Formats: sequence, structure tokens, C-alpha cells
Amino acid sequence: MTIFYIKAGVTPAMNNSFPLQTSSATAFVWVNESEVESALLKARFYIEKASWRIETLESVDIVKRDMFQGKDIEQAKYDEAVLEGIALFYVGVNEQLEAPEYVELSGGADQDKKLFYGKKKNISNRKECLHFGANEDCDQIIKAHSIQRRQSLEAIERKGHVYQVDFDALSKTGRITYNLIGINKASTFYGFCKKHDNALFKDIDEKHLMPNHKQAMLYAYRSLTKEVFTKQSTISMLKAQIESFPKQCAEAELARNMLNGMEYGLEALSKIKAYYDESLVKETYDDISYIAFYCKEEPVAAFSGLIYPDFDFQGRPLQNLDGSTNKLSLVTYCSAPMGDGWCFLFAWHKSCEKIARNYMGSVAQLMKSDRILGDALFNLVILNCENHAFSPDWWEGLEPSLKTNICEAMNKQADVLSVLNHDYLTSEINGIASWVFESVYDSHSL
Repeated sequence: MTIFYIKAGVTPAMNNSFPLQTSSATAFVWVNESEVESALLKARFYIEKASWRIETLESVDIVKRDMFQGKDIEQAKYDEAVLEGIALFYVGVNEQLEAPEYVELSGGADQDKKLFYGKKKNISNRKECLHFGANEDCDQIIKAHSIQRRQSLEAIERKGHVYQVDFDALSKTGRITYNLIGINKASTFYGFCKKHDNALFKDIDEKHLMPNHKQAMLYAYRSLTKEVFTKQSTISMLKAQIESFPKQCAEAELARNMLNGMEYGLEALSKIKAYYDESLVKETYDDISYIAFYCKEEPVAAFSGLIYPDFDFQGRPLQNLDGSTNKLSLVTYCSAPMGDGWCFLFAWHKSCEKIARNYMGSVAQLMKSDRILGDALFNLVILNCENHAFSPDWWEGLEPSLKTNICEAMNKQADVLSVLNHDYLTSEINGIASWVFESVYDSHSL
């Protein structure tokens, strides 16, 4: 843990409504971060969120609690930063009294909550069939499972429940935690009608992974459509947030920046989905490539996700995600039942072959190094995929410190105000999963 202590000279923004009569002040910020760049980003955002504008950056230091010995306010703010990630206050000179005063940073832009929550309800209830043949013949839109229910979720459940990220708590607090959820609700989304969901995914819902090209494509398509649905909903939510805030405020600016990134990601995702749609229509299943790592142990997790490989497992760059290119490549991954065990299945369309093969090459290097492959792949799931579930017996049996490590790593990776660490797949979380992979199935070797 590193606490950065930042002092900045600030002046009131146009929408600043604090009663203190002052033309300038000094902001004091404690930030719990691993890099100074992320600490500065967070400090700037929260200062601007409270309707102040930074004029000068006076100092940035790494501090310990005992450095504030005898200073009750400063120690309290240090403790707050340890628990909450950030703490702020500022000293301003009351120009009427000509005496310094301590005043807590608070306030910020007023959100039109009635407008936002009205739109949020409609967005949350959105239903759409994303099947490549969706048309007026679609029947009832159902809660489709993005993680296989019968053979994956039921393999780890206890009394019909699994542990999953608590998305309700996440939306309220911005912090990732886990909670028990029924497997009828876990990993579901309104992204397919009943007819198309049953017909399309029959070969993976009713059969173990063999593996073969068709099954790999279906697992990949399920991960892909879930991400399309999620991004569409997130874009609508961000637009509602922007509309509900005053035009000039830190919250609206952050939402606009996130919206630009989401729209870019959805555009890239839609192009790749079109390739999958065409392959499925033509039944050219060998357009998909896959690598499956087989594990004979009982599964403790089930997951389904995808990644635009920006860095590989050695921290080397693979492709830029900054909007500078109009073509991105992605790789899907998921857990899949396989005979008397399960496998970690990577799959990608031939349109993404070059980047995907380089990415998988870095996985092969792991197998020749001292690093444990199971740790690396568990790391990928935790840091890149919110769509996962844990066995209740396994999760409850973990040491509290290991649970904390998982949640802290996920929160750090999901923090939009943190600078991306290109080494995030190299050694973030180790020694938690005991996945031992005994064999590998590579579609290129078949």
C-alpha cells in the first residue's frame, strides 16, 4: 500500500457554490495508489468534481501515518484514504474575516436523479435477440445464460447458488464485492429469444466439449454476444448520465470520455461479430481456431469473457486500444465441461488470427517458464472478466486475505482513473487457484 500526499493550489470553478468567500485555496489530497500518475489523475478528478480548478501543483509525496503525529485531521484523512482510496480537504482564506479556515471538500454538480433513474429503468429492461438470423419470427426474449447453466454452473453450485460479483453493490459504491446468487439469475442477459437460444447452442448445452470447431465457435459466439449486449447497455447508461448532469462538470466529462471508449469498442466488436455471423450462416466452423487446456480436477469457477489483447502474458505490447486503428482483434475464453473434468477454452475467428496467435504464443512461453499456468489463467479471469462465478464451498474456504487480494486487484483494474499497468497479466495474483492442466488441444494440430 502506498499513500500519496498531494498539495495543489485551487480556485473556484464557475459552478462553485461553496459559501466560503475566497478567490483561492489549497487542496490537500491523500490517495491510495500504486503509481503517481494514477494518484494525480484521481486527485484532479475529485477536486474538479467538487467544483474547484487546479492552478498549481505544489507537491507530491509518499507518506506514512506517523508523519502526521499530533495532527488529528491529517491522520483521520490518512485513515480514510486507506479504507476508501482517497480523502480530501482544503484550506481557504475567508476574505471577509481574513482568517484561515478548514473546510471539507464536498458538493459538486447536482444530478437530475429523476431523469437519470427513469432512463436507467428502461435501459435495465432492454431486450433484444442478437442471433445472426434475428427477425420478426423471434419468439419470447429470455434470460439467456452467458455461462452454461446445466453443466458449468450446476457443477459448482451449492443449494442452487454460486458466488458472483455483486453488481447492485457495484453500481452504488463503485467497489467490487461478491455475493451469493441463484444460478437461474447468474450470468444471464436478455440477448436471445427462446427459439434461437435453444437451437443455436444445443451442441454445447447438451454435450461435453469434445472439442471441435463448431463447439468452439458456439462458445465464442456466446461470449461475444454477451459483450455486445453489455456494451450497448453501458453506452445507453453513459448517455443518460451525461444528460442528467450539467454540461460543464467533472462527472459529465468523465462519462463523455468513457462513452467515446465504449463506442469505439462496440464498433470494433460489431465488425468481428459480423465475421462470426457470416461463418455461422455458411456453417464454415473451421473459420474458428481454438486451444483448450484440460484439467481433471473438479471445477471451482465458471466464466465466459473476451479480451482485446493489448499486452501478452510477458507484458509485451500486441495492439493499441487507443482508437488509433479501425481494426481490432479479440480472443474469447471460457470454462467448458469436458468428460470427467473441464477445460479453459480460448477461441478466435480467423479474422483475428495474427494477434491471437501471438497472444497464445505468450501462453506457450508460460508453460516453459517457472510461472504456473494455472495462476496466469486465473489472473486473466479475475482481472479481465466480471462474468465469472465461484463455488460457494471454495470461496468461503479461502483465507480472508486472499479474498481481499482478489477484490483489490479487480477494483484496481476496473478503476477508470488508474493508469493501465502493461504488466497486469504477469504477476498480479498468485497462489490462489490450484488449476493443473494435464493436456492441450490445439485446432491447428488436428
